[in-house]
Amino acid sequence: MRDRQSVCRRRSAAKKAMRYGIMDQEWELRAMDNKKSGKLKHGIYILIAAGMLFYAFSDVGLAELEGAGGVFWFLWLAFSVVILAANANMLLMTQEKREGLAHVKRAKIRRREQAIERYVNRRANEKVRRVRGR
Repeated sequence: MRDRQSVCRRRSAAKKAMRYGIMDQEWELRAMDNKKSGKLKHGIYILIAAGMLFYAFSDVGLAELEGAGGVFWFLWLAFSVVILAANANMLLMTQEKREGLAHVKRAKIRRREQAIERYVNRRANEKVRRVRGR
């Protein structure tokens, strides 16, 4: 039971640290390990998207580009190009840009949490007013 509580405490502390961008050396080391596997993951995704493009271009001569088949072919092509571009961007992104994006993401989360908090407080105040008014 005691081990379970300590694990839960560590998880909640880790979530808070990740949410507010507070990272100690242990978290930085874990993040560096994840970057290596992340680059491999994005490389594999690029290969899969290239395979999708190859498959789409190999069947373009067989398919008619009119009607539903043509729409599907163009959607398939667009989807594979989006996947390819997004993963290439992730591979080529610098550390400074990643940190900037993480900062923006944290700010958005903070704003969303504040908006939810204001909404909840407003609803609670309305209920209190209704109860007192009766």
